Amino acid sequence: MTTRVVTGAMAHPGIQAGGTDETAVYRLYDADGRLLYVGMGRNPMGRWASHADQHAWWTDVARFEVTWYPTRREAAAEERRALREDDTVHNIHGTPKWGSYVSQAQKDCVVLGNKAHRDWHERQRLKGSLAAE
Repeated sequence: MTTRVVTGAMAHPGIQAGGTDETAVYRLYDADGRLLYVGMGRNPMGRWASHADQHAWWTDVARFEVTWYPTRREAAAEERRALREDDTVHNIHGTPKWGSYVSQAQKDCVVLGNKAHRDWHERQRLKGSLAAE
């Protein structure tokens, strides 16, 4: 397995996969070096735009580390390992925190009728209609 690592400040202009099957595992850190989030994808910068739009914690991100793997399978294995073993602040799915989160989310959906999720979709719809004008 050959990997390549890219690190930098969040002002980095962009990172794209160099090969057809290359997939990245990215780590996002705050200014104090705490690991905030681990994710995977072929276009980390595109994924980060989604995080920035959906998560209030995004403003805490100060730097990143991106490791490219030759295949999606290898990247997925590393992401699963990181989610199990690394202490991330904001990852939930695939971590030891997942069970209690699901339980609370189910309660929230019953009580709130999943209002937050509906609100997010409404914001996306409005963005689409504004972009079309």
